[in-house]
Amino acid sequence: MLDYLLASLRKASSAQRMRLLCGSDEPTVMLPSGSLRGPVVEWLLAHKSTQSRGGTVLRDVINHFHAPVECHQESLEAGDLYDQLAPATRRALNAPKAWIHQIFADAVREVEPTGARSFRSVRLWSVLAPVVARVLHRHLFSERCDNEVTGWIVESVRQTHLSIKGIVPVRASVRWRLIDYIERTLVRHDGCPAIFGADSKLPIELRAKHLVGVFFHTGLIQIVEFTIHALVAIAQHPRVESALLDPKRAPDYLSWVLDETLRLYPLFGVTNRVLTEDIQLDDGRVLARGTQLVVDFEQHQRVGWEAPESFLPERWQVGNPDLASFMPFGRGTRRCPAARFAQAAVSAMVMDLVSRFIIRAPLDHVRSIDDGGLCIMRPRGRGSTTLEDAAVAGLGVYGTVEQIGYQFAKLFVFPRTVGEVLARREAHFEPEQTRERHG
Repeated sequence: MLDYLLASLRKASSAQRMRLLCGSDEPTVMLPSGSLRGPVVEWLLAHKSTQSRGGTVLRDVINHFHAPVECHQESLEAGDLYDQLAPATRRALNAPKAWIHQIFADAVREVEPTGARSFRSVRLWSVLAPVVARVLHRHLFSERCDNEVTGWIVESVRQTHLSIKGIVPVRASVRWRLIDYIERTLVRHDGCPAIFGADSKLPIELRAKHLVGVFFHTGLIQIVEFTIHALVAIAQHPRVESALLDPKRAPDYLSWVLDETLRLYPLFGVTNRVLTEDIQLDDGRVLARGTQLVVDFEQHQRVGWEAPESFLPERWQVGNPDLASFMPFGRGTRRCPAARFAQAAVSAMVMDLVSRFIIRAPLDHVRSIDDGGLCIMRPRGRGSTTLEDAAVAGLGVYGTVEQIGYQFAKLFVFPRTVGEVLARREAHFEPEQTRERHG
């Protein structure tokens, strides 16, 4: 009964979300649909005429989720500001893959989620977010952050994460505290010329917002979620776990596991592009200038694969079939620049945790993973007990009830959020970015 209710609520909240985001006055084409699927979708996203985000409702809602970071690189149109911030992002990500792997491996190795207990129920989000926060801080500023600052980062990120999901409203004051701290850190480091360039005239506040939006919000969220999805998928597929622990197979097999994780549980739910010119398709149809394309990554990456709903890392042994769909980091000039960084970070954390712990994840594995990766962790070498089995069963019931609550929250909170954005659009009003700064 609970499982049926949860499935129904998930379906309802997902349908509501898409209707609210795409049911505006803009002409919108949902992808994949009809003959527009597979390679055609990826061709469209790479096309020179689809690199604009546009001033659509969907994009305004995404900007609202990032507030008060109004300069998030993901939403900026081509122009002077984008041309200054995009190279800064690339410079910040420009580190040897082996070094990225090592700093994340060293950081996660210090984590002991179970403490002295034989097993413990944990949220993988709570285990991983502080680790990634500390590593990113060290990577950007070449200095460690203390527990208080780590807490600020994690709180700001979690609040952003839950608001994007539509579970809680946006709280800008939590984010301003982090922005203020990053500003002070930038001042101590002379504006971080290694990232922004020695001749950059970008104001400190804009630099701080850029680092918060791109690294401490989007980057941290996606690295943590990617890692959680991989760990939960491995936990629910013992054959995959055994293969990963085989030293003869581990390096190549881990790469397949991560690709299969990204295929089934993409980092992006949807993205949009607005056509700046007409595009003629091979079948003679024309997509008109001004049309919004909305890509559902989860549906797209199931096109062209055998057994698309199954978690099968072995499918990557022969590579990506010609007609199969896979673009976990997007396409075109707006492709996510952090692919190499994220894969190195996640591979390090996954292998360390899988080698040290047995993870039991009793909940349905879905892309939204609102529960933050609720699971039981037990150090390897310790046997399972009847008490642990009972805890896993109880966690499954608890997690299902919690998920039902989250879906109800989405049905009420998300429409209110979109309503606020639509009201501002109608009034042509931009909210004051500093009014909640010290709230």
